[in-house]
Amino acid sequence: MTLAFLLSAMSHKILIVDDDPSVREAIYEILAMNGYIVSTVDGGGEALSRMEGEFFDLVITDFRMPDMDGGTLLEHMRKKRIQTAALVLSGFLSPSDQKRLKAIGAIDVLTKPFSVPTLLDAVQRGLQ
Repeated sequence: MTLAFLLSAMSHKILIVDDDPSVREAIYEILAMNGYIVSTVDGGGEALSRMEGEFFDLVITDFRMPDMDGGTLLEHMRKKRIQTAALVLSGFLSPSDQKRLKAIGAIDVLTKPFSVPTLLDAVQRGLQ
């Protein structure tokens, strides 16, 4: 990893939204070790509150969560004019779910489990 990459990453703020603490922590560790400024929340409602008061360059959200699914979170973000790129994670998504997510602004949809390089590539695409 080059110094230029680390300095670039350090200027990017990422919000992780997942109801599973182990998934949140794993993604947090991966991104923090790669120089990103990372925050975490456990649901869509809390994510919206954070994004209304703080700018994030990217939100990484789980699709299935108890309080609000990732698609609904993206829809609320668009209605509130929150201009944050979004990456959606899920164990399984139907083709219609994937199509819906892309239509409402998901830059990418990753199926769990995914590799670290796959996650980092998707994050870099989302930040461009």
